[in-house]
Amino acid sequence: MKRRKDSAVINKSLERAAATGGGAIREGKRTMAKLAALLLTTISFGIVVLFTAGPLVEPTALAQGPQYVGADRCAPCHQAIFDTWAATGHAHKVRTAAEARAAGVPKPAYVAWDDIFLVVGGFKWKARYIGQDGYFITQSPDGSIRGKNQFNRETEQFVDWNAGRSVGYGPGCAECHTTGFKSEGRQFPDKPGITGTWAFNGIQCEQCHGPGSDHVSRPSKANIVVDRSATACGQCHRRGTDMTVVPAAGGFIEHREQYQEMLKSKHASLNCVSCHDPHKRARQDLKATCATCHPDVVAEFTGSQHQRAGVRCEQCHMPNAVMTAVRRGPFEGDLPSHLLKINTNVTAPMFSADGRMAMGYLTWQFSCLPCHAGRDEAWAAQYLVGVHRLGK
Repeated sequence: MKRRKDSAVINKSLERAAATGGGAIREGKRTMAKLAALLLTTISFGIVVLFTAGPLVEPTALAQGPQYVGADRCAPCHQAIFDTWAATGHAHKVRTAAEARAAGVPKPAYVAWDDIFLVVGGFKWKARYIGQDGYFITQSPDGSIRGKNQFNRETEQFVDWNAGRSVGYGPGCAECHTTGFKSEGRQFPDKPGITGTWAFNGIQCEQCHGPGSDHVSRPSKANIVVDRSATACGQCHRRGTDMTVVPAAGGFIEHREQYQEMLKSKHASLNCVSCHDPHKRARQDLKATCATCHPDVVAEFTGSQHQRAGVRCEQCHMPNAVMTAVRRGPFEGDLPSHLLKINTNVTAPMFSADGRMAMGYLTWQFSCLPCHAGRDEAWAAQYLVGVHRLGK
């Protein structure tokens, strides 16, 4: 449009020059020179703007929005946070066989490392193994050995998990083991057992903070997600879709249900980050303790028989009523519950009649028997009420 307008002005000047004679022609030439200079300046300015306004963005990139860049791109500005995160289980939810082997994770005896494609877990609780076909390894290649396919770190033993069954990897697992998981498509087309795609193995920074390409290019609080709500943690620390129930099986609360447990407890109004730093291991460097919110109860407990013996609040109020890998005893799993409230009615049930749902409180069996094995209901009824002041 600009060029057509400039051409029209030039043509009009030439017409005037032809009508008025030689002097006008000379004037027309001068006008043409000025207009040509103006046109050249305009074009040059456009070129300068083009190359100084920043890199061109492809239309497809604009449509896709921010992209995942990986935790390594976060480290230069957030080194301390990166270092503590790298020492958590989040960073190691899924690893290549080579990474797991280098970390000292053992493998089932009946397969070679070359037969293993990915290792799920293995940082603290248990490890399971995905074969080169994308399916979990549940038996030996010839089928003569079934199971012995889950390694429990606490006992250093292999146990059976879905022995002999065909179990793929994808929705229902991968979204809480990887960063940027999508159920559509196939990350590895040559591995039929794996469904979905993801950006990076493990729970990296961007799984909680969102794709970080914009933030890396232009660091700002406005272009990164910072969600401190319990709901954010509840995207993974839950089981199923019904947040009103706490699923159970085998006499224990099932693992990774901390969000559902908290919603059932008197702490439902709190957020996970009220106590935990999500960049650190759960039991280390707590931001808050029981004394932070319950100084009166702590004062009552101080000097009691249990306090003098070194008993801590969480031993009774957060007993291992959850089992993720190992059953330590009839009423002791290997993961703390977040229900917190102890029902002092000694006949109250811990689970529903079918055993598939926790009732929303702890019972004396889980809170007391791991230390006081062999005690009965009569004993519990005598000591449960007023236990914080016992011996004072």
